[in-house]
Order: sequence, then structure tokens, then C-alpha cells
Amino acid sequence: MTVRHFLSAAALCLALAACEKKTSVASHPGPGAAPPGAIADARALLASGEAALRQGDAETAVRAFRAAAEADPRSVAAWARWHEALRGLKRGDEARREFEKRLAAAPDDPVWLTLAALADRNGREDRLRSAIRNAPDFAWAHCALCETLIDLKRYDEALRAADRAILLDPKNGVFRLQKAVALMWLGQSQDALAEADRAAESLPGDERVPIVRAQILMGDDRVDEAIAEMEKAAKLAPLAQAPKDVLRDWRLSAARRSLKEFDEAFREGRFGNAADASQRAAGILELVVRESPADEVAARLLPDAETASAGALLQRASASLREGKDDEAQSFCERATPWLERAGGRKLDQGSREYLTEGWIRLGALQLSLGDRLKEKGSAKAKDRFKAALTAFESCIAADPGNKTAAAMAAEARKALGP
Repeated sequence: MTVRHFLSAAALCLALAACEKKTSVASHPGPGAAPPGAIADARALLASGEAALRQGDAETAVRAFRAAAEADPRSVAAWARWHEALRGLKRGDEARREFEKRLAAAPDDPVWLTLAALADRNGREDRLRSAIRNAPDFAWAHCALCETLIDLKRYDEALRAADRAILLDPKNGVFRLQKAVALMWLGQSQDALAEADRAAESLPGDERVPIVRAQILMGDDRVDEAIAEMEKAAKLAPLAQAPKDVLRDWRLSAARRSLKEFDEAFREGRFGNAADASQRAAGILELVVRESPADEVAARLLPDAETASAGALLQRASASLREGKDDEAQSFCERATPWLERAGGRKLDQGSREYLTEGWIRLGALQLSLGDRLKEKGSAKAKDRFKAALTAFESCIAADPGNKTAAAMAAEARKALGP
């Protein structure tokens, strides 16, 4: 398993926390749980908070989560959700101070030990182990300990903590997801995927499941599958930024890999493979640009991928022309043209502009050659090829007004067209 593909353990946990959770109040609440009526009120308030988040109203969500926690003060889920919502507003210290205040009043309380540990890295493991000593059957403390041990790269211990949480509350999907993360870091990807699938049974429609599945698949270098899973997560939680950020990075990585495959195939004369690779890169990059128009990296790489696609197709056209397969050569020219047109409509740096002008000149030269052959055969279609050649050279001049080669060849195309 290649660790370089992953988010750090802390970043993964943050990604899980940042999303629009749909988990109800825990079925295994904190010690000394509130009466059923209060728990029902807390559930309703949690649902209200989730609805506010989905509508982009974080302030209302914070108020609803706090009300849920006040209705059921022993609910770790309600307090943790309040903390996460505040953290999303860059106000996480408010929750930390609240938890510390309550912990100071009840220093042995496992609920406040657990919540204070989640809100502050300092002394986190010690607090969680104290919570477990004070309440060995408090499942949330075991789950939080698993997350902490993952962050500390003590994955075997993390797995044991997750197993204990699941033993105490087998139906809790969050605990099973935490176990899947531990298995992932241990390199047991198939077991991790299976555990994530079991979590999905308790968390239907929850974006955290595809997030974890995506991480596991990326670790196995199953890039396309990983991206597809992260796309599911982004659709399930359209207001959550973490899946979008990861998805953007993965797509860029996949596009760069495809461009590298293009370079290798092009150098080796495998122009069909080169065209496939560059077109795949262009498709990925266009998606990134469409979703994030201000993304400078994707905007810079996209025209290069488009001109590369045209270049590979024009190489195939040249090969077909040499073999006397004029119709096939023309087909490749027609397929290359839209790629050059797309690139021409982008914001180009100097290097990209040079690739574009080279593509237009090569296309125009091929069309001139095809026109000459048709003219020798007495075909009226020769004029169509000469017109296509002139269009290509004029497109080159539009991109690079001082291009003398394009100007000379445009004059040749006009001469071929005649009066």
C-alpha cells in the first residue's frame, strides 16, 4: 500500500467530520443517558441542524446542535456535532472551552473526557484512556481512541479499539467506518472495503462511506474507482468542501498520469495509445475547470492536453497518408480539428500557444497534401481540402499574428484554390 496516495490520518478524520452527517443520536449514548423524551427532542433538533447545514445555514445549524446537546446533555453525538459545526465556522475554541469547563466540574466523567479529547490534541490519548477506565463499556471513547491511535500511526492498537467499540455497539456504522480506516492503514484493503460496506448498511446515503471507500481504493492504486467513489460523496454532500478538495487533487493527479502516458506512447510511436491518454487527460481537466473555473493548474494543463490530442491524431493522419489511405488520413484530420479549436479558445501561456500553432500548421499541411492528391485524380473535392488548409493556417495566424510559416502556407492554399 502506498501511503503517498492518502490524506494524512488527521486530514481523513477532518474530511469525515466536515461532511454533512446524517447519523442520528447514538444508539449507545453516554453513561447516565437522558430520559426517552429528552432523547427524542435531541433527535429532532439534530435533524433540524442537519437540514440547516444542507441549506448552507451554518449558524442555524450550530444553534440546533447546541439545543440538541442541551436537551440530552449526555449525548456525545449531539455535542460532537456542535463542535464540528463550530469548527467549520473557525470557532472550534468555543466548544473546546465548553468541554473543558464541564470537565473541570466533573473531572472523571467519561463523556466530558471524551469530548475534551476530541476538541484538543493535547493529552488526548490519556484522557480517552481515563474515560475508558471510568466507563469500560462507553463505546464512543473506544471509537475516539481508535481515531487518535490512527493519528499516532499505531494501527494495530487502533484496530483493537475499533473492535471493542463495535462489540459494544454492533449497529453503529461510524464505528465500523473507523475500523475500516484502521484496516486501510494496516494494508488490509479487502477487509477494509468489506467493513465499509457493512457500515453502509447502518449509514444509508451517508457520504462518509464513499469517502472511506475512495481512500481504500486509492491506496490500491485503483484511481478511477477511487475518483468515482469520491464523486458519490461530493454529490451526497454538495456543501461539504473536503470531498471536493480531495476530488480535485485526485483528478489532477490522474490527468498528469495520463499526460505522462501520452509522452511515453508518443515517443515510442504508439500514436493511438497516445491519443487515448491525452484525450482522457483532457476530459478530466475539462471537468475540473467546469467545476472550478478559477483553478489555475487545470486551466494551464487543459490546452496542453487538447493540443496533445490533436498532435497524436495528426501523426496518425500522416502515417495513413504515407500508406495511401487518404480517406483514413482525412478522418484523423477531422478528429484533430475540434481539439485545436478548443485549445484556441483557452487562455494560453507561451508554450501552449507554440503547441497550438504547430498543430494548426501541421493540419493545414496535411490538408494541402490531401487536396493535391484529389486534384491529381480530377476530384472536385480537392477544393474542400484546400479550403480546410486555408482555415487551419488562418487559425494559426489568429493565434500568432507574426507567424511567417503560417502566412506563407496560407498564400499557397489561396493559390491552390485559384480565383
